Amino acid sequence: MSRPAHAVSYDALCRLVSANGFLAATLVPAAVLRATHIFSLKKLPVFDVLILDSWMYDEWAKRIVSGDWLGGDRAFYMDPLYPYFLAVIYRLFTRDLLVVRLVQASLGVGTCALVAVLGRHVAGRSVGNVAALLMAVSRPAIFQEAEIEKTALGIFLVTVALVLALRPSLRSRFAAGATMGLAALARGNC
Repeated sequence: MSRPAHAVSYDALCRLVSANGFLAATLVPAAVLRATHIFSLKKLPVFDVLILDSWMYDEWAKRIVSGDWLGGDRAFYMDPLYPYFLAVIYRLFTRDLLVVRLVQASLGVGTCALVAVLGRHVAGRSVGNVAALLMAVSRPAIFQEAEIEKTALGIFLVTVALVLALRPSLRSRFAAGATMGLAALARGNC
């Protein structure tokens, strides 16, 4: 029995998915989805209103920018890396929550690319590209990257650490450990 002319063969699909252009074609929609989500939130009256953890991170970042590097004389109550991350953004661009969200969306697109690297290393080019596509359209990831919250930074750092850990050099493994240490400062439960 012959296949219909319009049926795509498995081999052709694998060639398509494993092409370098497939990854590029995945990263563009990843960026567009994230930016679209952020700009749709901008229309909401609460876009610049922070509550709970977001408010605390923002306040802490503002204190850091004003010169209070250690945040007082007590132990850290929350994971400390994210407020320092915010403080760097505030110092470079002033306090603009749209910029913070766009930087985090960029980290999300970078995470998609890094997931492709991981998948390619573990199971081949096709698997890496499909994994990147799944990360690109992951609704929880898109949502978290638009929040003034530590998750996007933590996921990015853990993914960087995994990519570095898979490299054979001692220098890369050391960098993986240092990056995982940073990830633990962003999310203590990573």
